[in-house]
Amino acid sequence: GIPQVSSDLEKECANGFVIGKILNRYGLFPELDKLQNKSTPEIKLSNFQRLLPALRALNIRINSQIANELMTEERGAALNILLQLKSNLLPSKRAQDVNQHSVASKLLKPIRVTHTPKHKNLEDQTFDLMRQLKTSNPKEYRLQHLLHPYEQEAVNQQRAADQDDESRLTAKAQLVSELRTTHLGKLKDNREYLTGWEQQGHQNHAKNQTDKLERERRDLRLELAMREKARRKATSDNLFAADEAFSGIDSFEESLRRLQDPSDAGLDDATPSATAALSPRRFF
Repeated sequence: GIPQVSSDLEKECANGFVIGKILNRYGLFPELDKLQNKSTPEIKLSNFQRLLPALRALNIRINSQIANELMTEERGAALNILLQLKSNLLPSKRAQDVNQHSVASKLLKPIRVTHTPKHKNLEDQTFDLMRQLKTSNPKEYRLQHLLHPYEQEAVNQQRAADQDDESRLTAKAQLVSELRTTHLGKLKDNREYLTGWEQQGHQNHAKNQTDKLERERRDLRLELAMREKARRKATSDNLFAADEAFSGIDSFEESLRRLQDPSDAGLDDATPSATAALSPRRFF
Protein backbone atom coordinates (compact mmCIF):
# COMPACT_ATOMS: atom_id res chain seq x y z
CA GLY A 1 0.00 0.00 0.00
CA ILE A 2 2.95 2.38 0.58
CA PRO A 3 4.26 3.99 -2.64
CA GLN A 4 7.75 2.97 -3.70
CA VAL A 5 10.46 5.55 -3.05
CA SER A 6 14.00 5.76 -4.31
CA SER A 7 17.08 4.97 -2.31
CA ASP A 8 17.50 8.65 -1.49
CA LEU A 9 14.72 8.57 1.09
CA GLU A 10 15.46 11.95 2.70
CA LYS A 11 15.34 13.74 -0.64
CA GLU A 12 12.05 12.09 -1.64
CA CYS A 13 10.37 13.07 1.64
CA ALA A 14 11.89 16.54 1.93
CA ASN A 15 8.91 18.36 0.42
CA GLY A 16 6.25 16.16 2.07
CA PHE A 17 4.68 15.03 -1.20
CA VAL A 18 5.47 11.33 -0.65
CA ILE A 19 4.07 11.52 2.89
CA GLY A 20 0.90 13.09 1.48
CA LYS A 21 0.57 10.27 -1.11
CA ILE A 22 0.87 7.68 1.68
CA LEU A 23 -1.84 9.38 3.73
CA ASN A 24 -4.01 9.79 0.65
CA ARG A 25 -3.68 6.06 -0.13
CA TYR A 26 -5.30 5.30 3.22
CA GLY A 27 -7.97 7.96 2.81
CA LEU A 28 -6.50 10.19 5.52
CA PHE A 29 -5.49 13.11 3.31
CA PRO A 30 -8.00 13.89 0.55
CA GLU A 31 -6.27 17.18 -0.37
CA LEU A 32 -3.37 15.57 -2.28
CA ASP A 33 -4.08 17.78 -5.30
CA LYS A 34 -3.16 20.82 -3.21
CA LEU A 35 0.38 19.51 -2.62
CA GLN A 36 3.15 20.31 -5.11
CA ASN A 37 6.06 18.02 -5.85
CA LYS A 38 8.68 20.78 -5.88
CA SER A 39 11.73 21.48 -3.72
CA THR A 40 11.52 25.22 -3.22
CA PRO A 41 11.43 26.39 0.43
CA GLU A 42 8.00 27.95 -0.05
CA ILE A 43 6.50 24.73 -1.45
CA LYS A 44 8.05 22.66 1.34
CA LEU A 45 6.62 24.99 3.95
CA SER A 46 3.17 25.02 2.33
CA ASN A 47 3.08 21.21 1.98
CA PHE A 48 4.00 20.52 5.59
CA GLN A 49 1.54 23.08 6.82
CA ARG A 50 -1.19 21.13 5.04
CA LEU A 51 0.10 17.77 6.31
CA LEU A 52 0.46 18.88 9.92
CA PRO A 53 -3.20 18.29 11.05
CA ALA A 54 -3.37 14.81 9.49
CA LEU A 55 -0.04 13.76 11.04
CA ARG A 56 -1.09 15.01 14.46
CA ALA A 57 -4.42 13.21 14.11
CA LEU A 58 -2.43 9.97 13.72
CA ASN A 59 -0.43 10.85 16.86
CA ILE A 60 2.71 11.22 14.72
CA ARG A 61 5.37 13.12 16.63
CA ILE A 62 5.83 16.26 14.54
CA ASN A 63 7.03 19.71 15.50
CA SER A 64 9.04 22.54 13.99
CA GLN A 65 12.38 20.82 14.64
CA ILE A 66 11.31 17.52 13.07
CA ALA A 67 9.78 19.32 10.09
CA ASN A 68 13.00 21.26 9.65
CA GLU A 69 15.02 18.02 9.71
CA LEU A 70 12.74 16.61 7.00
CA MET A 71 13.00 19.69 4.78
CA THR A 72 16.77 19.95 5.21
CA GLU A 73 17.10 16.22 4.37
CA GLU A 74 18.84 15.29 7.60
CA ARG A 75 19.66 11.61 7.75
CA GLY A 76 17.18 9.43 9.60
CA ALA A 77 14.40 12.06 9.83
CA ALA A 78 12.35 10.67 6.92
CA LEU A 79 12.84 7.08 8.08
CA ASN A 80 11.56 7.97 11.55
CA ILE A 81 8.38 9.53 10.12
CA LEU A 82 7.80 6.57 7.78
CA LEU A 83 8.22 4.10 10.62
CA GLN A 84 5.65 5.97 12.67
CA LEU A 85 3.29 5.97 9.69
CA LYS A 86 3.78 2.24 9.24
CA SER A 87 3.09 1.60 12.93
CA ASN A 88 -0.12 3.63 12.84
CA LEU A 89 -1.40 2.54 9.41
CA LEU A 90 -0.79 -1.22 9.44
CA PRO A 91 -3.66 -2.02 11.86
CA SER A 92 -6.10 -0.31 9.49
CA LYS A 93 -4.41 -2.15 6.56
CA ARG A 94 -5.13 -5.52 8.13
CA ALA A 95 -8.79 -4.49 8.63
CA GLN A 96 -9.44 -4.08 4.89
CA ASP A 97 -13.01 -5.29 5.24
CA VAL A 98 -13.87 -2.17 7.18
CA ASN A 99 -15.15 0.76 5.19
CA GLN A 100 -12.25 3.02 4.20
CA HIS A 101 -13.99 6.24 5.11
CA SER A 102 -15.03 4.86 8.49
CA VAL A 103 -11.43 3.91 9.24
CA ALA A 104 -10.23 7.31 8.15
CA SER A 105 -12.76 9.09 10.38
CA LYS A 106 -11.74 6.97 13.35
CA LEU A 107 -8.04 7.58 12.74
CA LEU A 108 -8.56 11.28 12.31
CA LYS A 109 -10.49 11.51 15.58
CA PRO A 110 -7.96 12.00 18.41
CA ILE A 111 -8.15 9.48 21.18
CA ARG A 112 -7.97 12.22 23.75
CA VAL A 113 -7.46 15.96 23.74
CA THR A 114 -4.00 16.65 25.08
CA HIS A 115 -3.70 20.27 23.99
CA THR A 116 -6.09 23.12 24.32
CA PRO A 117 -6.78 25.27 21.22
CA LYS A 118 -4.65 27.98 22.76
CA HIS A 119 -1.63 25.68 23.04
CA LYS A 120 -2.17 24.32 19.52
CA ASN A 121 -2.22 27.87 18.14
CA LEU A 122 1.05 28.61 19.94
CA GLU A 123 2.67 25.50 18.47
CA ASP A 124 1.37 26.29 14.97
CA GLN A 125 2.69 29.85 15.22
CA THR A 126 6.07 28.53 16.35
CA PHE A 127 6.10 26.00 13.50
CA ASP A 128 5.32 28.64 10.88
CA LEU A 129 7.88 31.04 12.30
CA MET A 130 10.60 28.39 12.31
CA ARG A 131 9.92 27.42 8.67
CA GLN A 132 9.90 31.03 7.52
CA LEU A 133 13.17 31.78 9.30
CA LYS A 134 14.79 28.68 7.80
CA THR A 135 13.80 29.59 4.28
CA SER A 136 14.61 33.31 4.59
CA ASN A 137 17.53 33.98 6.91
CA PRO A 138 19.73 31.12 8.25
CA LYS A 139 21.22 33.35 10.95
CA GLU A 140 17.84 34.27 12.33
CA TYR A 141 16.85 30.63 12.13
CA ARG A 142 19.88 29.57 14.17
CA LEU A 143 19.02 32.23 16.74
CA GLN A 144 15.46 31.00 16.80
CA HIS A 145 16.74 27.44 17.08
CA LEU A 146 18.68 28.45 20.20
CA LEU A 147 15.60 30.16 21.58
CA HIS A 148 13.36 27.21 20.80
CA PRO A 149 13.81 25.48 24.20
CA TYR A 150 12.86 28.70 25.95
CA GLU A 151 9.84 29.13 23.71
CA GLN A 152 8.85 25.54 24.42
CA GLU A 153 9.29 26.24 28.12
CA ALA A 154 7.07 29.30 27.71
CA VAL A 155 4.41 27.10 26.11
CA ASN A 156 4.75 24.61 28.97
CA GLN A 157 4.54 27.36 31.55
CA GLN A 158 1.49 28.80 29.80
CA ARG A 159 -0.10 25.35 29.84
CA ALA A 160 0.74 24.95 33.53
CA ALA A 161 -0.63 28.43 34.25
CA ASP A 162 -3.85 27.59 32.42
CA GLN A 163 -4.13 24.37 34.39
CA ASP A 164 -3.55 26.31 37.61
CA ASP A 165 -6.19 28.83 36.57
CA GLU A 166 -8.59 26.01 35.80
CA SER A 167 -7.83 24.41 39.16
CA ARG A 168 -8.38 27.73 40.94
CA LEU A 169 -11.64 28.28 39.07
CA THR A 170 -12.75 24.77 39.95
CA ALA A 171 -11.79 25.31 43.59
CA LYS A 172 -13.54 28.68 43.59
CA ALA A 173 -16.68 27.18 42.07
CA GLN A 174 -16.58 24.41 44.65
CA LEU A 175 -16.09 26.95 47.44
CA VAL A 176 -19.00 29.04 46.13
CA SER A 177 -21.12 25.90 45.97
CA GLU A 178 -20.18 24.95 49.53
CA LEU A 179 -20.85 28.49 50.78
CA ARG A 180 -24.18 28.51 48.98
CA THR A 181 -25.08 25.16 50.53
CA THR A 182 -24.00 26.46 53.95
CA HIS A 183 -26.02 29.68 53.56
CA LEU A 184 -29.06 27.74 52.39
CA GLY A 185 -28.70 25.45 55.40
CA LYS A 186 -28.44 28.41 57.75
CA LEU A 187 -31.43 30.05 56.08
CA LYS A 188 -33.42 26.86 56.53
CA ASP A 189 -32.36 26.63 60.18
CA ASN A 190 -33.31 30.28 60.74
CA ARG A 191 -36.70 29.72 59.16
CA GLU A 192 -37.29 26.66 61.32
CA TYR A 193 -36.13 28.59 64.40
CA LEU A 194 -38.43 31.53 63.51
CA THR A 195 -41.36 29.18 62.96
CA GLY A 196 -40.71 27.46 66.30
CA TRP A 197 -40.25 30.82 68.02
CA GLU A 198 -43.55 32.10 66.63
CA GLN A 199 -45.35 28.92 67.68
CA GLN A 200 -43.80 29.15 71.15
CA GLY A 201 -44.82 32.82 71.28
CA HIS A 202 -48.41 31.96 70.40
CA GLN A 203 -48.44 29.22 73.03
CA ASN A 204 -46.95 31.54 75.66
CA HIS A 205 -49.45 34.27 74.75
CA ALA A 206 -52.35 31.83 75.06
CA LYS A 207 -50.99 30.62 78.40
CA ASN A 208 -50.53 34.19 79.63
CA GLN A 209 -54.09 35.05 78.62
CA THR A 210 -55.35 31.97 80.46
CA ASP A 211 -53.31 32.90 83.54
CA LYS A 212 -54.60 36.47 83.31
CA LEU A 213 -58.19 35.30 83.21
CA GLU A 214 -57.54 32.97 86.14
CA ARG A 215 -55.99 35.82 88.14
CA GLU A 216 -58.94 38.03 87.31
CA ARG A 217 -61.31 35.28 88.47
CA ARG A 218 -59.34 34.87 91.71
CA ASP A 219 -59.32 38.63 92.28
CA LEU A 220 -63.05 38.78 91.59
CA ARG A 221 -63.73 35.88 93.94
CA LEU A 222 -61.56 37.55 96.60
CA GLU A 223 -63.34 40.86 96.11
CA LEU A 224 -66.72 39.18 96.36
CA ALA A 225 -65.61 37.30 99.44
CA MET A 226 -64.35 40.52 101.03
CA ARG A 227 -67.60 42.24 100.21
CA GLU A 228 -69.57 39.34 101.63
CA LYS A 229 -67.42 39.38 104.74
CA ALA A 230 -67.88 43.14 105.09
CA ARG A 231 -71.62 42.74 104.58
CA ARG A 232 -71.77 39.96 107.13
CA LYS A 233 -69.69 42.00 109.58
CA ALA A 234 -71.90 45.01 109.02
CA THR A 235 -74.97 42.84 109.53
CA SER A 236 -73.41 41.34 112.64
CA ASP A 237 -72.49 44.77 113.91
CA ASN A 238 -76.01 45.98 113.24
CA LEU A 239 -77.45 42.99 115.02
CA PHE A 240 -75.08 43.52 117.91
CA ALA A 241 -75.97 47.19 118.02
CA ALA A 242 -79.63 46.31 117.88
CA ASP A 243 -79.14 43.80 120.69
CA GLU A 244 -77.23 46.41 122.65
CA ALA A 245 -79.96 48.92 122.00
CA PHE A 246 -82.68 46.53 123.09
CA SER A 247 -80.61 45.49 126.07
CA GLY A 248 -80.05 49.15 126.97
CA ILE A 249 -83.71 49.86 126.61
CA ASP A 250 -84.55 46.92 128.77
CA SER A 251 -82.03 48.04 131.36
CA PHE A 252 -83.35 51.56 131.18
CA GLU A 253 -86.85 50.38 131.63
CA GLU A 254 -85.75 48.19 134.49
CA SER A 255 -84.03 51.15 136.06
CA LEU A 256 -87.12 53.22 135.67
CA ARG A 257 -89.14 50.53 137.34
CA ARG A 258 -86.76 50.47 140.23
CA LEU A 259 -86.93 54.23 140.54
CA GLN A 260 -90.72 54.31 140.57
CA ASP A 261 -92.65 55.35 143.82
CA PRO A 262 -93.73 52.36 145.94
CA SER A 263 -97.24 53.86 146.07
CA ASP A 264 -97.41 53.21 142.38
CA ALA A 265 -96.91 49.53 142.89
CA GLY A 266 -100.62 48.95 143.10
CA LEU A 267 -101.29 50.69 139.83
CA ASP A 268 -102.30 48.62 136.92
CA ASP A 269 -100.88 49.04 133.47
CA ALA A 270 -103.81 51.06 132.22
CA THR A 271 -103.23 53.86 134.68
CA PRO A 272 -100.04 55.25 133.18
CA SER A 273 -101.53 55.17 129.79
CA ALA A 274 -104.52 57.06 131.02
CA THR A 275 -102.36 59.81 132.41
CA ALA A 276 -100.16 60.06 129.29
CA ALA A 277 -101.96 63.20 128.20
CA LEU A 278 -101.38 64.92 131.54
CA SER A 279 -98.36 67.06 132.40
CA PRO A 280 -95.63 65.32 134.28
CA ARG A 281 -95.66 68.14 136.89
CA ARG A 282 -98.67 66.56 138.34
CA PHE A 283 -96.61 63.73 139.66
CA PHE A 284 -94.16 65.99 141.49
